[in-house]
Amino acid sequence: GNITTVTVHTKTIASISESITDLDELNITEDNRDAVNAVRNTALSVNTYYATPTETTALNEIIINCDALLDKIENVTQEYNRIVTAVSDYNTQEILENDDKDILTQLILDIDVITSSSNITEDQRINLNELKLKCEELLSQIPSSEKFEPFEE
Repeated sequence: GNITTVTVHTKTIASISESITDLDELNITEDNRDAVNAVRNTALSVNTYYATPTETTALNEIIINCDALLDKIENVTQEYNRIVTAVSDYNTQEILENDDKDILTQLILDIDVITSSSNITEDQRINLNELKLKCEELLSQIPSSEKFEPFEE
């Protein structure tokens, strides 16, 4: 009769997330989204019918970690988009009020916070630095208010 030999190669559960082991919530960026999604999808696709409780737990931990990383990417992306939109709403030709001074000062602080993190891509960092310069330029166009100057006789 015929003889068939089958070789089964198995991989450890830990190997599923090897491609993203260096990533955490302090250094994850938009550039890593596809890699994290791939690991998450692989972990979700594993048939756990014969898995031990330890293996099932390990798979769930990979999925939870991926979800946390994806949440961080989403939060940073939302903040980045908020800043870009807020600064883009300003036209360098418009006349700015004192209220704008507070808004622009806060935007500069927000840009400093996000650019001091390792959660943005190099392109995002370059764009934010340009937006910061625009904010500083806009701030310099706001006339300082006279009402705060001390009264002199």
